[in-house]
Amino acid sequence: MPSEVSTPLAELTVEDLVGERLVYDIGFLWFDKLAKGYATFSKKEDGTYEAFLEAKTRGMAALFTQHRRQNYLARMKEGPDGTLQSLVYERHIIKGKSDYKRDRSKRYVFDYEKREIAYSRGENGEYGKTKFLPMPEEGGYYDVFTAFYNFRLGRFGKVERGKRYEIPSLSRKGPSKIVVEVLTRKQQADNELFPTSGLLCRVQVDREVFDSEGGGIFVWFDEKGRPAAGVVENVLGMGNVHGSMR
Repeated sequence: MPSEVSTPLAELTVEDLVGERLVYDIGFLWFDKLAKGYATFSKKEDGTYEAFLEAKTRGMAALFTQHRRQNYLARMKEGPDGTLQSLVYERHIIKGKSDYKRDRSKRYVFDYEKREIAYSRGENGEYGKTKFLPMPEEGGYYDVFTAFYNFRLGRFGKVERGKRYEIPSLSRKGPSKIVVEVLTRKQQADNELFPTSGLLCRVQVDREVFDSEGGGIFVWFDEKGRPAAGVVENVLGMGNVHGSMR
């Protein structure tokens, strides 16, 4: 399928993203605004970058979900070719408050000298036995958020309608891939959940990233190249989870 005109996503630089803070209203099942989320991108003193995403339920939804809070942290560095490389990736699911709080987490630490990735699971800040996963001799793997920012920057190639991108990633079971399909104008117009302006992408990730049945995601970028709306399909216990930027 021939590609169409390139999008504003390819015109961004890393420095354009530094300081970005996006706030979202999140809903699931048939309800809107059951949770609030925000995503930030910052530069650290050592020259690395950090992406952080948090979503937490509110109101009656907070009571029914035990004040569930879920956050993701991805630390990365800029490689010689300008591609962002994963350094640390963490996911936390937090339920309860004060003495009844439970924090379940996963962590991946990328070592490019040893060509290996250390994976561990934790609870309430204490991590168990570390499992080491091999890294390919050339290149590497990308966690979902480092891959996301690389895609926005056009580091995997010019972002064009009708194109498909396969990005090497991994899960606790080993190598996997992130697949991004940029929908054509007709495909986007046929999807009634999102505007016909901007750019709509269909993404496939490993099911463990968002605890979903199939790993399917839709992300809509507005005219400024910002991820302004999205749907994570079939999240366990919640159904489709949808968010929109404030």
